[in-house]
Formats: sequence, C-alpha cells, structure tokens
Amino acid sequence: MSSPCSRYPRCLAGARAWPPEDCGGAHGFAEFLQAIADPTHSGHQESLIWVGGRYDPDGFNAAEVAFDDPKKRWKRAFRDAE
Repeated sequence: MSSPCSRYPRCLAGARAWPPEDCGGAHGFAEFLQAIADPTHSGHQESLIWVGGRYDPDGFNAAEVAFDDPKKRWKRAFRDAE
C-alpha cells in the first residue's frame, strides 16, 4: 500500500550488476565475465583495469538504484507537443 511519503518509481528487487558501458552487448558481456573470472585468461588483467579494478557480477543493491524524476522526463519527452 502506498503512503503520502512514498516516492515513485521505486526499485524493489533485482539480480546481478549492470554490464559495463560499451562491453559489446550480450556476447561481449559474456566474454568479459569469463575473462574476469579466470586469472589465467589472456584478457583478465586488461578487463579488470577497464572496469576500475574490480567487478562483482552478482552485486546488486536495490537501495542504490536511482531513477530520473518521471515528471521531468515527461516534460522533456513531450515539450514539442505543447
């Protein structure tokens, strides 16, 4: 049940961390995960450096999810329609 103090939208649950920017889509992300999981992989060190030293693919915290203000997004999307 909502309350007057609730802010929406809210993230209630999720799974796994987001893929790094420009990782190459689903295929590139799968290769990235293999590389960081295997210290003997030829791309292991380079991949870790690329993401800033560490990456936890299973890390997720719903409290850290931030949404744009939906009212501002609505105004931006429909500003030319007015």
